[in-house]
Amino acid sequence: MSELNIDFNRIFGAKTYGRGKKYFQSRHVLMVSLDEKKHSLKGAVLGSGTHRYNVNITFWQDAPEEELIEGHCSCPVGYNCKHVCAVLLSAEKQYGTDTLNALIGIDDDDVIEGTYESFSEFEDELSNQLDNLKKALTLDDSPKAETLKEIISSMETLGISLEDLGWQDSSQNSQTMTGLSDPEKAKLKKQRTQWLKNLKRVTSQSQNSKIATSVKKQPGCLVYVLRFDRMGNTSVTLHLSRYLKKGGLGKLNSFYGAQSAIQTYNWPASVDDADQHIIKMAYIHNDMTPYGNGIRIRETHGVELLTKIIATGRCTFDEHSKQIIEQSNPTAGELRWLVDEQGLQQPALFSQQNDRLNLIPTTPPYYLKVNKEVAECGELTHLPDGEILQTLLQAPPLDNDGIEETQSAISSLFGSQPTSKNRSKKSSKKGSEKSAKGSQPTPIHLPKKIQTQFIEPQPVLMLSSHPIKPSGEIARANLLFSYDGHRIAFENPSDSITLPDNDEVIIPRQIQQEIQHTQALMPYLVPADTPNPDGLREGDLIIECAKDRYQQEWLQFITHVVPELEDDGWIVETEESFPFQFEPISDDDWYAELDESQMDWFTLKLGINIDGKPIDLLPLLARQIHQLPTPDELRKMPKDEQVPVALPGGRFINLPAERLQLIAGTLLELYGDRPQGEYRLQNHHADIWQELHDKLGLPWAGGDKLLELARKLKSFKRMKKVAPPKALQAELRPYQQDGLSWLQFLREYGLNGILADDMGLGKTLQTLSHLQVEKQRLGKKLPPSLVVCPTSLLHNWKNEAQRFTPELNVHIHHGSQRDSSQINNADLVLTSYGVIQRDFETLSKTNFHLLALDEAQAVKNPNAKSAQAVRSLNAAHKLCITGTPMENHLGELWSLYDFLMPGFLGARDQFTRFYRTPIEKHNNKQQSKKLQKRVAPFMLRRSKDLVAKELPPKTEIVRTTELNGKQRDLYETIRASMESRVKDEIEKKGLARSQIVILDALLKMRQACCDPSLVKLEQAKEVPESAKLDLLMSLVQPIVEEGRKILIFSQFTSMLSLIEERLNAVNIDWVKLTGQTRDRHRPIKAFQEGDVPVFLISLKAGGTGLNLTAADTVIHYDPWWNPAVEDQASDRSHRIGQDKPVFVYKLVTEGTVEEKIQELKEKKKNIAASLYGETNGKKKQSITAEDLNVLFEPLKAAEAQ
Repeated sequence: MSELNIDFNRIFGAKTYGRGKKYFQSRHVLMVSLDEKKHSLKGAVLGSGTHRYNVNITFWQDAPEEELIEGHCSCPVGYNCKHVCAVLLSAEKQYGTDTLNALIGIDDDDVIEGTYESFSEFEDELSNQLDNLKKALTLDDSPKAETLKEIISSMETLGISLEDLGWQDSSQNSQTMTGLSDPEKAKLKKQRTQWLKNLKRVTSQSQNSKIATSVKKQPGCLVYVLRFDRMGNTSVTLHLSRYLKKGGLGKLNSFYGAQSAIQTYNWPASVDDADQHIIKMAYIHNDMTPYGNGIRIRETHGVELLTKIIATGRCTFDEHSKQIIEQSNPTAGELRWLVDEQGLQQPALFSQQNDRLNLIPTTPPYYLKVNKEVAECGELTHLPDGEILQTLLQAPPLDNDGIEETQSAISSLFGSQPTSKNRSKKSSKKGSEKSAKGSQPTPIHLPKKIQTQFIEPQPVLMLSSHPIKPSGEIARANLLFSYDGHRIAFENPSDSITLPDNDEVIIPRQIQQEIQHTQALMPYLVPADTPNPDGLREGDLIIECAKDRYQQEWLQFITHVVPELEDDGWIVETEESFPFQFEPISDDDWYAELDESQMDWFTLKLGINIDGKPIDLLPLLARQIHQLPTPDELRKMPKDEQVPVALPGGRFINLPAERLQLIAGTLLELYGDRPQGEYRLQNHHADIWQELHDKLGLPWAGGDKLLELARKLKSFKRMKKVAPPKALQAELRPYQQDGLSWLQFLREYGLNGILADDMGLGKTLQTLSHLQVEKQRLGKKLPPSLVVCPTSLLHNWKNEAQRFTPELNVHIHHGSQRDSSQINNADLVLTSYGVIQRDFETLSKTNFHLLALDEAQAVKNPNAKSAQAVRSLNAAHKLCITGTPMENHLGELWSLYDFLMPGFLGARDQFTRFYRTPIEKHNNKQQSKKLQKRVAPFMLRRSKDLVAKELPPKTEIVRTTELNGKQRDLYETIRASMESRVKDEIEKKGLARSQIVILDALLKMRQACCDPSLVKLEQAKEVPESAKLDLLMSLVQPIVEEGRKILIFSQFTSMLSLIEERLNAVNIDWVKLTGQTRDRHRPIKAFQEGDVPVFLISLKAGGTGLNLTAADTVIHYDPWWNPAVEDQASDRSHRIGQDKPVFVYKLVTEGTVEEKIQELKEKKKNIAASLYGETNGKKKQSITAEDLNVLFEPLKAAEAQ
């Protein structure tokens, strides 16, 4: 029993299983392919000599065990042969026992052990038969023919073959090239002596008979399957079947009732009169097989039986393909001696047309010729009778020592031209007449004493093409082997090569070595099925793949496999017709050029010279960008791995993976996947250009200016330090001095950037210093500069300018009395984002020197009207000022740079594919570092850590409280209702399109946490409790009593009103700032000067642009989902000039959505930190279905008390 849950002996028979196992062990299986969906295997097996057979195996689940495996083969046997068995064993090794058992559908417990039980019943008989056979074969005189046949028949019944007793199949004799040892020669001599005795015996025997008949076709029918055993005996097995409407025969079922039908006269309707006559004839001649389901084809009457059987039109050699054997004309045959790879000779039967034939040992002898086109049977002329031929063909392998003895014996038995001496008078007259009129009988070829030359085969792979209809071609390969220059195709059936000028010198083929070489191709090339509609022939090897992968697979084969084959000693020859021709290139063939003749851009050219003609690679690679490996895939390849690239005219080149990655990555980063007309670079591409220049290792023409700029961009050390302007009324700190130099550097090279210092580090001062330098440099020639900022910061900018740069002429373009005539007279124009939209036509007429966006996150949405307006203004230089260049996602960063330097980070979809998706969704650290490196020269960001000594410490404290009583019930009611609503919306529209509903649900839940009065429900009016408001007052009162000052932030202005009422109730003074506050300066002044201890501020109105250093306590009443906005609010107090420790309190209700939001806030901080190079390794994630489940979790039971 094999490890597979099937009984190989039962399905294949012991003999076939033994042969299949030997084929598997001797590595005759060339290829195995598994299709689990179709429950099938496909394989190729090398038969005896170099015949290659294609095998298809189907697994039938829930079938009887003997029908589990349905294996079809292109060999003459056709069904469940040794080749099928070998493929199955090879598949078990390649794919594993569990995989095949799953296809078969049998568990170990389901296996029937009956085979072993039935086999054990024959143990005694088997032992006796083996003893008798061994004795008979070792007697001085050979056993009588009938005795030998009886013993062999018993062996067949028990599944024993002659190999078990030391007899060898001709295909299994050759293993080495070192010649034969003395014991091996002695063994061959003993076998030869026995064979010659048998040959003498059978030449004196003769029998004959022949009949013919015709049949009438009926719906049901009897089918005859022609079979050959190991000794060359022939029989047909009987099967019941039916004719199919679509043509052909249906399933064959073994017919065991022939002998019973003869005795009872009870014949099945499918057995017609002609069939009954055939069976009765076989019965009379004692030619029925033991089980009554077959007929032996032998001696003279075998010709009659065979002729009548073929005449029925229902005789086949393959019970599955059911290819019908046709009666053919007599053909002249000859016996040839084939030489194996050890130089041993054995006879084989051929026609004079060089077709290999199977012998049917009747008198006269018949032949069976099978190929893919036809199966035909006919009389074999010019040779001895069938039994004599059968014995001749059983000759053991002959070495040179036995040649003379064999020649003498054959000549003495047959003479120079042996013929059949006992032909039946009833034999085919037509055939006899042809023989009489034709050539003389062909002599049996005698074995020759030959000289063998043992030569190592060298594999030769020929690459060519084959035309296909209507006007195409298909690439193909052919495998040959060269033996010292003498080539032979692998599929050639010859076992040896005969020298053309000396037929007594042969080169035996080393089949095992050829097989080993062939297996190197099998993972890539498969034999073409023949016949096929494209006209491919036997021996053609093709790549089997989907049409859209045809070119890619062949290119991979040429690029990766062929060099390995050549390294292993293969000869690879390519015909001109082969469609994948490669041009060899070296570094000397490359050219690289950067044209710096233009004022605002540089033109990039990069290519190779082939046959003296330059070929620009950039447009070629751009057009093939989707067929090439991605930059990430190229980066993972070995640096020198070759990647094929198509050239015009159908040729190809191989480029090293490292070089291609640099070029393709640069193309994608600069231009996306859209082919360009002319490939231009601008100053802000200097860093990309430098990487390309340094890593390609090629001599460049031009590019010195851009290269120098790239080196300066790498660090401040290469930037010229700019002295502070004389009119500046402030002393710049060192980091502010660096900021001024950086701004001047960008201006000098026509570059733009983001000043992204932490809040409170003096971004306004640095910008004003830069403008003052420009005033000092250009004087009256200085065009006006425009600063766009939130309305709340207009006066802050004016005050700062008056304080630090009083020489600058400042004009505020804001309010109902806006005077556009003053714009061109000013050095600095201040306006708001709202005015930009309304006065765009007026402002667009001016060519500004600098366009600066303060709190530039206001234009983070590129589709917003304000963002579109500022993009359309004219300015020589641009600057974004923001402490949070990215609040929510990387798309906001792209929007800022698209305003500053369009194309710097590519198109929006390109940026998303290249950076945003890998970083945000896949936490791709490599792309994160690449983006950081890309923007670093154009983003100046310093954290408060750089000036920590000038800032007091800041302490953050989270204070929690529980919801109780009716407030908890209210929260749970809203939570359950919102959860149901959100789920319904997601089910209808999906998660991505349900954001508005999700945010609205979260808002209502947060309002219930803040105070029931915020919820617009009748139930809320009946809830008197407000846990968080109570917590707030418990904090505020003692802090005020200590003389400290507090900033209280809330997103909800209505919540601020409720806090007002509580503060009034305990006589605590306060001021308030919201979006409705018209005079913002009054509450700010009152708080800063100490008139009131509490400042109530709406998060939206007071989150940016305020200096509130009088406060030492900040309270965030309701947690805000955006951490950047929340931190900005806290930094209203924690700024330069603060001389007291700052405490930041965050009020959170336990177990509610507020507590869950804290985790989302951490995620947003992590992705922002990775952009600035401050990542702590945490991964940013967008909200998911799992996140929603957490956010909508109900309160724990303990919290209900």
